This record gives sequence, C-alpha cells and structure tokens, in this order.
Amino acid sequence: MSLPIPPWRIKGVEPVPAPTSEERVSALEKAQGNLFHLPSHAVTVDLLTDSGTGAMSQSQWAALMEGDESYAGSRSFHQLEKSVREIFGFHRILPAHQGRAAEEILFGTFGRKGGVVVSNHLFDTTTAHAHHVGMETKACVVQEGLWGGNFDLGLLENQIREGNVDLLVATVTCNSTGGLPVSLKNLRAVYEIARAHHIRLWVDMARIAENSYFQWKAGEGESPLACAKATCDLMDGGWMSAKKDGLVNMGGFIALRHGEHYEELAERGILSEGFPTYGGMSGRGMASLAVGLWEAMDERYLTHRIGEVRDLHDRLAEWDVPMVSPGGHAVFVDAGAWLPHLKPTDFPGQSLALALYLVAGIRSSEIGSLLAGRDLSGEQIDAHGEYTRLAIPRRTYTAGHRYFVSEAFRILAECRESIPPILLAKESPSLRHFQSTFERFLWTPSQFAKN
Repeated sequence: MSLPIPPWRIKGVEPVPAPTSEERVSALEKAQGNLFHLPSHAVTVDLLTDSGTGAMSQSQWAALMEGDESYAGSRSFHQLEKSVREIFGFHRILPAHQGRAAEEILFGTFGRKGGVVVSNHLFDTTTAHAHHVGMETKACVVQEGLWGGNFDLGLLENQIREGNVDLLVATVTCNSTGGLPVSLKNLRAVYEIARAHHIRLWVDMARIAENSYFQWKAGEGESPLACAKATCDLMDGGWMSAKKDGLVNMGGFIALRHGEHYEELAERGILSEGFPTYGGMSGRGMASLAVGLWEAMDERYLTHRIGEVRDLHDRLAEWDVPMVSPGGHAVFVDAGAWLPHLKPTDFPGQSLALALYLVAGIRSSEIGSLLAGRDLSGEQIDAHGEYTRLAIPRRTYTAGHRYFVSEAFRILAECRESIPPILLAKESPSLRHFQSTFERFLWTPSQFAKN
C-alpha cells in the first residue's frame, strides 16, 4: 500500500543504541534468554510492545503542565471523565495506574471461584487475573480473514449452554490472534446473545481506536469516533490500558455505563489504587490522557498508524515471511510456519524472537505457547498460533527503522533452518513469558557474525 504522509513531524529526538554482536550475546546471556530482562541500552529497535512506548504530542505535554494534583476532586479527573463520556458514552469512570490494575479491581470485585469468563480471546493479564480468583477462561474466536477477532457465535452459544458463565468480554482489537479487529455486526450479535442469557458484556478497550478504524473503513460508521461510540453502546462497561490507544506512557481506567456497581468497585479501588478521583494516576497523567483519547480517534493519525503496520508487513512479505493478516498495532510473524523444524513445545515464536535480537538488536515478543501458559489444572493451554510479534510504538519509529527490521529478516531467511529450539530453565507459574528463563538460546551462525 502507499503509506500516507505522517500527520506529525518530529520535535525532539532520542539516541538509538547500537550494541555490537558481542554485546548482544553478553546481554542475552545475562538476561538468561528472556527479552523482557534486557536493559533498553542493549536494544536498537524496540518492538517488544506498543504499551506505553509511544510519543506524546505537544498538546499532551502542554496539558501535562496544567495537571491538577489535588487529592480529591481534581480538575484533571473531570477533564478525563468528560473525554470518556463524550467519546465512549460511559458516564462513570475509576482511574487506575494501568490496565492490569483495572483488571485486579474488576475480578477482585466480580470474580468467583468456579465461574467462567468467555471472550473472543482474553489478553494474557486478563486471563491471569481470572485464574487468580479461580475462574475458568474460554475463547471462541473466529481467527480468520480481516475480522479474525470476531466471536464464533455458534461456539459462544455452546459455551453459555455449558453453564456458569458470569461475564462476556470483547477484546478490541484481539491481540492474541494477530491484533485483528472485531466488527460491529459481530458485536451486535454478541450483545443479543448476552441479553438473552442475562450475562454482563464488557469490553477491553486498550486498542479500541484501532479497532474502530477497521470498522470505519468497512463502512460500519461515518467515522472512527462514531464506531467507538457504537461499540461501547453495546457494553455494560469496559476497562482500558491507556498506554495503547490513550497515547500516554502510563494510565488506565474502568468505565461504567451507569452507576451500577460503582460503589463496590470504588471501595476496592481505594484499597489498591487510591481515591476514586485519581486512582493511581497523577493529575498531569489524567490531563494528558484526556487529550490523548481524542488524538487517537483522529482519522489522519489512524490512517497513518495502520499504514505503518501494513508497510512493515509488506516489506517482510518480500522475503516470503508467513504472517497473520496485518492488524492494528503489530505484525505477527507465523514462526511456527516459518520454522517448521520446531514443535510448539520448542517455542518457535520465542526462538525466532531471540534470533532476531542476536542478528540486529531488535527486541520483539512471543505470542504463542509460551504466553498461553497453563490452565487451572496445570495443563498447557493450546495457543491459537506460534507467533513472533513486532509491536510498533505509536508516533515513534520511521520508515528507515522498518527497513532495518526487514533487512534483519532478509538475513534470517537465509539461515532460518538452523534456528534452534529453546528449553525452559525456570518456569514462572503465572505470566511465564515475563519471568521465565531459558536454556540453549544462543545462536551464532556465520551469516551475521560480523553484524
């Protein structure tokens, strides 16, 4: 595709590290094969996550300077509440320092042992919070084509008939299946099913602006803003890690359609996050988020944002790299297909991520069997794919950086058959991709020894 002109220009720059191959090997040894444990000065292009890694605008920095740090009744809180109400239609909010803090409050309040949460596919921290309170999680995602984040409606009905379903969650976009969107048509059908069975329907809205872009381009609304509002009109409530489509480096909130359950949630939030009008966020953080939520809905911004993902996808396709259809925030390389000599138990997504770092200092993340982890009985959860995710920070990297990434894949394409399996050395019991360590992860073929 033809990438449109960026709707922003650069006003400040940050030096990019350039560790040598020897320094990369040393850094990975110290990190024991876990890319989350690398220091940032050992990373040249950081595509580990798009969460909290983007650049704020001049308007956000200006708003930050006007933040009201009052403990109670902060002006910045009311600015944030106003933005959430006008964009999404939710009337009550509870700030939190990030999305997983909102999840802790939600599942700590509503969760029950033996209950079931059904979703298209939960984010990994959401799954961990549900499991922590003894709830079972079930996914019923279509995972094919443009709308690969859609609910499989037949499977959803079957899972509800099995009983004990307390909550339906729509994750938009659906990170674990390639960052693919969920259509409004599908969400309306899910809404009707939820109402027929008297089940609460909530939305994980971390990337709702990007999801709304796809809905808008498919003709489901007159603008991304209209599509976001239409999505939230179907929901009883939602929560947001604002480090994604809030365009801030830290922050989040719980949003409620009406005041129902507000007191219960606020009571728990006071214990873990803070008073309901700041809830783990500073006044300046809330002020910059109030602006960022609007900027994320801008049509020019979203067109370029999604275009960046498509551009990297098309560059890698030149080297015949198998990938999921390009979604909203990342390119998902199908490591299982590209490295057929590795089994899911070899964690091919992690193996490829480690090779990519050793080749060029590019940090990415595994989205596959390693991330999927184990269920409540200790059995490995079947992953929907063995992916290496290249998450693109918002308003941060240029076309030159994407060319650098594509050149690394060109090198890997010549020697991918020699990328080795890895073994878990220490397995973390929860969210194991964050804390686990690995064996047999070093790889130094001659193709890049001099890079």
